Amino acid sequence: MSFWKIVLKRKGPLVKKREKDIPDLYLDTVYFSENKPLSLLLLKAINKPGIIFKVTEIIAGKGKNIIKLNVPDIAFGDYGFVLILIDNCDESCGEDLKKEIVNRLGNDIIKIDVFTSTNSYVFLKYNRLLLLDDESIVMTKRMIERAIYYVYKKGMFNATAFLTDFGRGIGESIYDIFISELMKDVERKYEERLRDSLKMFTYIYKALGLGDMLIEGLEELGNSYRIIIRNNYECTALAKYGSKHGFVGKVGNMTKGVIEGFFRKLFNREVSVKEIECVLEGRQADVFTVDLREYAFEL
Repeated sequence: MSFWKIVLKRKGPLVKKREKDIPDLYLDTVYFSENKPLSLLLLKAINKPGIIFKVTEIIAGKGKNIIKLNVPDIAFGDYGFVLILIDNCDESCGEDLKKEIVNRLGNDIIKIDVFTSTNSYVFLKYNRLLLLDDESIVMTKRMIERAIYYVYKKGMFNATAFLTDFGRGIGESIYDIFISELMKDVERKYEERLRDSLKMFTYIYKALGLGDMLIEGLEELGNSYRIIIRNNYECTALAKYGSKHGFVGKVGNMTKGVIEGFFRKLFNREVSVKEIECVLEGRQADVFTVDLREYAFEL
């Protein structure tokens, strides 16, 4: 069986206001069904054109609605996996769909696991969780905010140093994993590579769920930059605790470290990063300035 199940009634997820034309991204490691049955089908199928279309056609022919469909892995080899979540589909429905898919597609289907749940958490078994090819973990913002809260409870000075160093390691890793090869493309002008690297930094920051970043100063590529971050993970996490717990003013220390670590690796220069605006001060975004200093020793 490819799933674990824990039954637990609870209120549904909080749906926040979002842009209509941009999707939320639900990770496939865990699902929750509420008040009606959902069936999860995990198919192991031969990797050939049209398989997903044929499967969805069979499900639609049974009058069932697919509310999520995903290929969890990248199917480079002879077979691949397809994960399908079907609305209002109980155990007999799920088994009926399995039987119909196997009967209709025959040797194209290697295996189908079916799991049905109501008011349950369903956990998908998997080998590794990957962002591109890098093994990853998932932490929710509520987990992060609680962790940062306890770090600050140990004292502001120690928290500042720890979180800045922690962020610096993240920033350096972003460069090493995603950017370093781009900067080695010597057939392109150095300035073009720098601009693309800085743009990619903003995209990666968003892809990691850290916030919406804008870098001012890309065209000039001078020694100073201004970075504006909306929905920044660190400061929004602390905002809920407010002044009651002493979280006032500028507290984007981990973010500062991320920026510093990345810019230092990209430019091979010492970097001064300052937080000049923070949402904890009632601002609309967190704003940082970056000043490049003397050349750094190779890291």
